[in-house]
Amino acid sequence: MTDAHRIRSAETWERVRADYLSGLTGEEVCRRHDLAPSTFWARAQAEGWRRSDQPDPEPENDDLELYADVDLTELVDRTWRRLARAIDRGASVEAARWARLHADLHARGQAVALAESQEARQAEHLARVRPGEVHRPRPRLGPDGRDVHDLESLESNFSGDAPLNRAERRRLEREARRRS
Repeated sequence: MTDAHRIRSAETWERVRADYLSGLTGEEVCRRHDLAPSTFWARAQAEGWRRSDQPDPEPENDDLELYADVDLTELVDRTWRRLARAIDRGASVEAARWARLHADLHARGQAVALAESQEARQAEHLARVRPGEVHRPRPRLGPDGRDVHDLESLESNFSGDAPLNRAERRRLEREARRRS
């Protein structure tokens, strides 16, 4: 915002007019050219700057292939800069929108990076395995040094004297009633 009254050159006012008629909002034009909004709107009204008098814009190109080379990290960086600009201007609603978009894009980027690193690790592992070699997981050892997945080691520790839980007791009682 201007601190003191300044007279703008005719070239500056032409750029202001061109920016406004090209589609920028009054707020953006004032910020870009360091104008007070009241000065801008007074000049626009006095000189009859109306967007409705402008010719219709050319239709947009709907060819989305233009964006084929846009990188996700570039989008994350761009949203971060727009978030910073909105915060700097004090536009809290706009900043909140950019923050949500940045968080979403950043999370997607993290997920893509994680998936790529997992694929790379898996490819590296497969490159180390010799053809025909069967992959067996390493045995998990218990405190006594025996394989915890080995059935024989589990059976040797099993004692039939363990107390039954309530469900097992009821099941045995039902079976006994059926037999009798």
